[in-house]
Amino acid sequence: MDGLVELLKKLGFSARECRVYSVSFRLGPQPASVVARKLRMNRVTVYIILKNFVSKGFAKMFIKRGVQFFSVITPRELVNYAETKSEEWKILSNEFLKSIPEFLQYSQHSQALPKVSFYEGIEGIKEVYNDTLKGGHEILGFLTVERIPKELKDYFVNVYIPKRIKRKVRCRMILSDSKRAQRYTKSDRKYLRKTYILPKKNMPFETEISIYGKDCVAIIAFTKTDLNAVVIQNKRVYNTLKSIFLFCESIAKKL
Repeated sequence: MDGLVELLKKLGFSARECRVYSVSFRLGPQPASVVARKLRMNRVTVYIILKNFVSKGFAKMFIKRGVQFFSVITPRELVNYAETKSEEWKILSNEFLKSIPEFLQYSQHSQALPKVSFYEGIEGIKEVYNDTLKGGHEILGFLTVERIPKELKDYFVNVYIPKRIKRKVRCRMILSDSKRAQRYTKSDRKYLRKTYILPKKNMPFETEISIYGKDCVAIIAFTKTDLNAVVIQNKRVYNTLKSIFLFCESIAKKL
């Protein structure tokens, strides 16, 4: 019976189903209760397995004197079933191979669409900050130091910046002019960054923007009623925001 069990396993039978089939085949047509007693298994479990066999074509069911009898197909029929399924898979495989160009075309179209992820609350924004460090690429950003909540400020100073420095991820930031922004520039060398300041009337930032990785842009809002972030992963969006940053940076250098 070892060869039969191996065939059953290849057809997807579980160990329990193999036992039910083997005993049913030896006993011939029997009610589920008889098979269950022989196997010392739960009658309901055996009944469910035999009904499943019937639905898949591995067994037949008939009623005799009001009792359901089950009769499994022979091993030869199982082999025929396996060969038939093998042919069906060959046909399906060939059909799938013909469809691959269509799937690839759809995939390319999907990859061209921006991938957008939304984050809410303090923990969500921390997750975005952490994402900016992946890959180790320099971070470009428009920063709003006036609006950062205390909980995030503590995380930024005590967790995020030390992690960024440890990974040697540099950043270049543009800030709206303020006393706090002026103080911010004094720590540039210590924190592996370069800060540029633009007049507040020209750049009244209401959200923070981080341009990072090879194709990611994060837009972060810091207000009591609006504490969330959006990350857009798209090369075109990334290149556009990076161009805007570089333009603003060139103006800030002249000032």
